[in-house]
Amino acid sequence: MENFYIIDAAKITENMNLADEYDTLALISCFQGLLNKEEPRMFIICKEKTDSFWHDELTAEGIIPPDAKRIESLQEFLDEFSEKIAAFGLCVWDEKVPATFNAAVTICGILHYLPAREGTLLKELQRYGAETVFDLRDKFTGSGKIFDTDIESSGSRKCDVYLWMLNKFKNAVSKTLMGYYPDPFPIISGYYDTTAHMNLPNLDYMVANSCFVFDLSPWADEAPCDDPGQPLGTDYNTLTAILRELYTPDSFKSVAGFVHWHVKYTVHKNKGKHGEVASEWEYGEILSAYNAYLDADAVGLGDLSNASFYRFIKRNNYKNNKTPKIKNFSKNDKYLLYYMGDYDSAAWFNRTIPSFFGEKNSRGKYPLMWAFNPNLSDRVPHAFNYMFDRLTENDYVVPGDSCAGYLNP
Repeated sequence: MENFYIIDAAKITENMNLADEYDTLALISCFQGLLNKEEPRMFIICKEKTDSFWHDELTAEGIIPPDAKRIESLQEFLDEFSEKIAAFGLCVWDEKVPATFNAAVTICGILHYLPAREGTLLKELQRYGAETVFDLRDKFTGSGKIFDTDIESSGSRKCDVYLWMLNKFKNAVSKTLMGYYPDPFPIISGYYDTTAHMNLPNLDYMVANSCFVFDLSPWADEAPCDDPGQPLGTDYNTLTAILRELYTPDSFKSVAGFVHWHVKYTVHKNKGKHGEVASEWEYGEILSAYNAYLDADAVGLGDLSNASFYRFIKRNNYKNNKTPKIKNFSKNDKYLLYYMGDYDSAAWFNRTIPSFFGEKNSRGKYPLMWAFNPNLSDRVPHAFNYMFDRLTENDYVVPGDSCAGYLNP
């Protein structure tokens, strides 16, 4: 195998301004997805505590090579990978239409062009020999025909981007996976001032699996905060059009991500008229109608690095046939069941399992029922192995949240 790399993204970006940090994390994550498409070659330290824990654990298990090359600065990254980046080429997205960022990520997974925008990083990449091979700037106007198609505009530049993507790439994207992640509108608009909870580390998995990545409101009765001038219901109509076109009648589709209630579409900070939980339920109901379920990377613990690497780790086989200790229940007694949930996100699972299943706690003292959605093991098989290896006699495992992912059948 070629060289294996540890990229310390936290250190690389620690003194950058917000725009440069965003662009650099997006580049590194998407580059990782391309490098890890066929074999595991790169591990990123992004969320220092969690990623460092799994790095140490997997190195001890022999899964990460102990002599991996470590990169801790942008210059080191570009010096090491400039030839590969130049060979891939760049897809430049349009800051005036933030949805083009998700288009660039989708294109990266299919055509292998790395996303970039006008700014410091693009100039640096050009200095290292990278050229723009796909340019999304000034292509989407919200009127007339959608760029490079015979489709009439939806009246929304944002939604035209996704309709264009559907027209061009619906036969090239994954049939089993999609990504629902926020575009950079909140940061570009200046009302959100951190890359945290923007799910940039999650993009490697989307790229590695050639996923369709989108960001649309689930509500038909109000225009979204990021596109207030669109005809009423355009986001909703575009969302359902995507799900309808990519619908698979004989199987379920995993959609990683969650309603971006902290930055869009809800009453939170006056970004909509609907409640956060109501928006979650509305979105879940829509997905369920099209045989799709949430892998719910919700804000809080929703950033997940390295899933493009983790997916190569072999899942151990476990029998879950433990019988209850109480066989005959008394009508005169009351019983308590401790439901430990709800694990409907690979990102949350990956972040919490080291704490709850580590050695320094009193787990095992009382019977606990752990509700894990088993499909999360697609992105974090290592965390499932870690959990199952540490079960006590008092730990019971059941499939949570509708069993096959978060959906409302």
